[in-house]
Amino acid sequence: MIFKRRIIFKSVNMLTKILNLKMFILTGKMISLIYYVFNIRSKSIVKKNLKDNHIKFSIKLYLNFAHFLCENIYLLNNELNEDNFVLHNIDILKKSLSTSNGVMLISFHYGAWDMAGQFMAKAGYPINVIYETKEDWIYTYIDELRKKYNMSLIDRDAPISTFMNILKKGQILTVFIDQKSENLRLNKVKFLNIMKHVPSGWFELLKITKATPIISYTQWKDKKHHIYFIDSALFSFKDYYAFIDKTIRKDIYQYDFYDQIWNDIGI
Repeated sequence: MIFKRRIIFKSVNMLTKILNLKMFILTGKMISLIYYVFNIRSKSIVKKNLKDNHIKFSIKLYLNFAHFLCENIYLLNNELNEDNFVLHNIDILKKSLSTSNGVMLISFHYGAWDMAGQFMAKAGYPINVIYETKEDWIYTYIDELRKKYNMSLIDRDAPISTFMNILKKGQILTVFIDQKSENLRLNKVKFLNIMKHVPSGWFELLKITKATPIISYTQWKDKKHHIYFIDSALFSFKDYYAFIDKTIRKDIYQYDFYDQIWNDIGI
């Protein structure tokens, strides 16, 4: 098994050297079609998650995921192309960093979130991301890629004091509020027309630290990654999830229905 994984990695690594980004993404999409046709395990996870939310299964999700994942993997031997990104309201973030004791970027698994983090890190922003450590071997490489431009990864089960110290330093703490943390609480809210248990501890952390809250998310449109920053200082807990709900509906298939986070948060 270890030998097989090494062969896969060496093959992918070689392709990132000899193919341009467009051809590399096309190759990834072809592999996604194979997954789609042969009903591999990931397809059953996606189908169940979509069915639970009364959403029709679509190959669009596979193709989107392949696109975003391939762009990230392509960074193994290539540099991020900043021309592929469009920033909206970045002044909100800049102003908050210059006047506050830390910023909490509130995000969710939509669009090319990994690429957005890479972009922010390369641009020199002190970004720390709360993430889930996964056992799948592929994440050994993906997690290293995520740190290519000095983005700091903070395990979601780290002590609350770790998160608070980051904010005290005046840095950015990014939290994905559709992902459960074992030491954060859950609460019920209507999300995609279904009452769900969603994380609420991040909101308590926000109130305790008095960090500046900014919603940030990325969306793929017009062949560009658009990164949005929205002042959410007046948002209630439910307002955040209502905003996510509304955003996801712009293109439901840019949301990550692959992941087991749906099961993790009690859906």
